[in-house]
Amino acid sequence: MFQDVLTASKRTPGIERVIVVTPVGVASGIARDRGADLLIESRTDGLNKAVQLAIDHAFTEGCESLLVIHADVPLVEPEDLASLYQKSTGIVISPSRDLGGTNALLLNPPNIIHPRYGRMSFDAHMALARERGVEPVVIKNDRLALDIDTPQDLKALCGLHPRGETGRFLEEHRIGERLKPTPRESALGSSANL
Repeated sequence: MFQDVLTASKRTPGIERVIVVTPVGVASGIARDRGADLLIESRTDGLNKAVQLAIDHAFTEGCESLLVIHADVPLVEPEDLASLYQKSTGIVISPSRDLGGTNALLLNPPNIIHPRYGRMSFDAHMALARERGVEPVVIKNDRLALDIDTPQDLKALCGLHPRGETGRFLEEHRIGERLKPTPRESALGSSANL
């Protein structure tokens, strides 16, 4: 998934630099191989600290805006990311399918708000924007909305037959077949629906 997100980011017109925040490890090697810049976390303190590190770096570097996107949105395409930049003044939010999470967050300028990822981050980011006097733009996008957090998300992804590295991995490891309900689970599901 991470590789597919990197590929989409690198191919998006308007994205000048791709920066990956990660501790040293497999992800840093993949990022380096794909031509992304690295911000190495000295220790893992959670998503909000990692995003704040990127915000601070972007602000220090004089970046006009910062797009935060996570590695678990494997269906993303360059046109999805480009659509966020069409509304690039202030704050643009692309929520998760359940409208609980924030799957993409465009900040212009990068330090306009501090990140508030976690439970109900979509609402939190909306509130933070309004506290700053900015009406956030919300862009609902089916490909950006599917983040992989649960087995149900993974089942949904398998049903969409994704391309890229994610699709190859799912096929090679027969993940879709492995996620099919057992006969017992099917019978329980059928009787529960009566």
